[in-house]
Amino acid sequence: MYEDYMICEHGFRNVSQAGKIYGFELKVRIPYYRGLILSMLEDFIVSIDGELCPRESIRFSVRNYTFTLDELQQQTGLRWEFGVPATLTILKPGGLNPGEHDVHLTQRLRISYMPWPSVTVGSKRLLLEAASIKRGVSLYSYQQEFYLRKMNLEDCIAAVAAMGADGIEILGEQMIPGFPNPSDEFVDRWFGWMEKYKTTPTAYDAFLDTKLYKDRELTDKEAVEMMVRDIKLANRLGFKTLRVLVTVPRSIIEQTLPYAEQYDVALGIEIHSPWSLKSEWIDENVELIQRSGTRHFGFIPDMGIFVKKLPPVMQAWHVRHGATESIIHHIADAYENRQSLEKTKAEVVKLGGNEADLKFADISGHFRFDDPKWLTQHIPHMLHIHAKFYEMTDQLVEPSIPYDEIIKVLREGGYGGYLCSEYEGQRHIQDAFEVDSVEQVRRQHLMMQRLISQ
Repeated sequence: MYEDYMICEHGFRNVSQAGKIYGFELKVRIPYYRGLILSMLEDFIVSIDGELCPRESIRFSVRNYTFTLDELQQQTGLRWEFGVPATLTILKPGGLNPGEHDVHLTQRLRISYMPWPSVTVGSKRLLLEAASIKRGVSLYSYQQEFYLRKMNLEDCIAAVAAMGADGIEILGEQMIPGFPNPSDEFVDRWFGWMEKYKTTPTAYDAFLDTKLYKDRELTDKEAVEMMVRDIKLANRLGFKTLRVLVTVPRSIIEQTLPYAEQYDVALGIEIHSPWSLKSEWIDENVELIQRSGTRHFGFIPDMGIFVKKLPPVMQAWHVRHGATESIIHHIADAYENRQSLEKTKAEVVKLGGNEADLKFADISGHFRFDDPKWLTQHIPHMLHIHAKFYEMTDQLVEPSIPYDEIIKVLREGGYGGYLCSEYEGQRHIQDAFEVDSVEQVRRQHLMMQRLISQ
């Protein structure tokens, strides 16, 4: 009945992970007038420009489940719902060339009341979608409103969709009820929200509680088990990337990689200040990526490594809490001039700075400003980006982070992943002003939208 709509117009693109294109995907709908149990999907036959794709190279995905075509025959408890797009991923190293392609699809369905399989054939000429920076939001950005119960989880997702973004990043321990074992009812609601708001799970932020026990740190075995726990939950909720804290030991990551590959959830280690894009630490992680040959390990840069000027909202907070305004400005100028922390602290003492002034000087030492151009060599290994910001002005400017320079480098380097907002300004104004995280994030997306399209 619906053969003309069986191949979706959008979503035809190459797919990559950790900088490696491993195939391409297209979105498809069931051509039948009702949903079916997956075991009744007998076959998908795909050809591109007249070339038949090997059956064993095809993967079928719906919600957070992915199967080979042979594995589909065993799935008697899962359904492909009427009108819901599924994804066919075809494994093809290097993917497809840019431009238009003739796509031919045959679906064979086993219908109970029919004596023979239902065969539906469709063809379309589709333009391969070029890699483009996508926009999303870490729901961490809305934590103040969520904490005070001014917004619930659905409100947060709706706010992302309302400004034209589609990526959803979440801290499981912050917003998922019943963590780490949410109910099936919650998981169903989660995917219902993804469909309702046309949003996509992008990154799941995990934590490794090494200090779980008072008298000892976690053993390697316990640490890996905790990592695997989060990988399984990320997979259950449809996330393909799991944010790994910058402090997680490399040995734990290496031991966890087989599970990441098993559940198809890539481990993205966060590059977070004071770590740098130019350091022995990052070189050792690149070595692991190259040595393992995996596409399930890469980087998640946090834009807090590009703090060019100390955030004005942070300076103002310290002044309100006992710091000397002139000395705070002196510290900010010293930071902008890349003066050493030792020299800055000595100058604060010489100026008669108080305890609050010295505290702010110490805090300034935790920021760093990497040259945005250093991103270029790591773009092939980047899984996701935290678009951290502290404040968006009425003029749609982030005063402390040079997003114009950063996004230019990402565009020119061919980055095609998500920039997910990570608003951290609420903690610096909540003592004196009404926090409106939704408005702050909206402003950042207007800025990012403009810079991405330049």
